[in-house]
Amino acid sequence: MALVRWHRTAEPLRMLEGLQEEMNRLFNTSLVRFPEFGTTDGAAFWTPALDMHETKDDLVVQCELPGMKLEDINVSLQENTLTIEGERKKVAETKEENYYRVERWYGKFHRAMELPTLVDGDKVHATYDSGVLKIVMPKRPEVKPKQIQVKVS
Repeated sequence: MALVRWHRTAEPLRMLEGLQEEMNRLFNTSLVRFPEFGTTDGAAFWTPALDMHETKDDLVVQCELPGMKLEDINVSLQENTLTIEGERKKVAETKEENYYRVERWYGKFHRAMELPTLVDGDKVHATYDSGVLKIVMPKRPEVKPKQIQVKVS
């Protein structure tokens, strides 16, 4: 057995460092992965994946909502916050020879995000095709880049 020198001043710092590593590990493990967390009546809260990108004239959001009906999706824009919410209802369960498996998320969802630029709320339009919700939000004229021509004097 090797002897290790004990430094009285460094020991509490090492203990705090170990505690910090354990806390980081705990919070880096997503609680959403555990179906028993945040469930009501067997339905888990879930968050659909989405992409947001900006073009010259528009701000575009695409949100994956496979298997949902249009009437179960609600999109709203208030001031500079886009909200997408709805509910994916559970379909009939499949049971075969004592084998049971559920990997898809069901239940209510709510996504609210602050937009990175001002948009014209009167001209926003949304489409839903093949399980993807696409929201196109035209930028306000005052935030669009303007080309300024420089004259030679």
